[in-house]
Amino acid sequence: MVSNPKLGTGSWTVAPGVHAGASVGYKSDWMQQDQEILGTDCLNFTVQFFCQFCANHKNPVNVDWDKWLVDHRTEYQEIFKNWANKDGDIHREVDYIFGRSLLPVADTIKDPVKKRLTVTKLTKLRKDIPAAMAAFKADPTTQNEDECTHLMTEYLTARFDLWRDTTLAHGNSQLYGTTGLHHNGFGTRLLSRLGIKK
Repeated sequence: MVSNPKLGTGSWTVAPGVHAGASVGYKSDWMQQDQEILGTDCLNFTVQFFCQFCANHKNPVNVDWDKWLVDHRTEYQEIFKNWANKDGDIHREVDYIFGRSLLPVADTIKDPVKKRLTVTKLTKLRKDIPAAMAAFKADPTTQNEDECTHLMTEYLTARFDLWRDTTLAHGNSQLYGTTGLHHNGFGTRLLSRLGIKK
């Protein structure tokens, strides 16, 4: 078990001579956080923690991820409700990732069988996730929550697998850009809010 992995750092130029930066850490003996900062209006930290759990264990479904979900159940219930909002940040972020990253990258897979299976799985996830989130928002039962958790984990696993595969195949990631785990992160949102286009 890793005792103090660094999940992500970044630095962005927001204007000539002005830089913004961030660092996310996670201290672990039994994966207990130094600080618990999990926003309910985006998936940025969720993606980072999930990728770190995968990298640490080489298996996306592991004890640390399960514990993370249990420890942050209340936040994920809010995330699922916010995700159900089609005009909300999470829904738009995930739909953008599907349409502009996941499906186009999956479409470049050379093996025709793997390509068909991956595209079919992603297309189904893209359709099933909003329906599950809406069902949970309308009726927040344990069964609906479990379905949302399952689909979110499937989405994150697909995202991680494609990122890993494209990174290994191309030496960088077509999926997330060359500098980070995701291209729709804090830096991009900050620039967008400041009205600066990349």
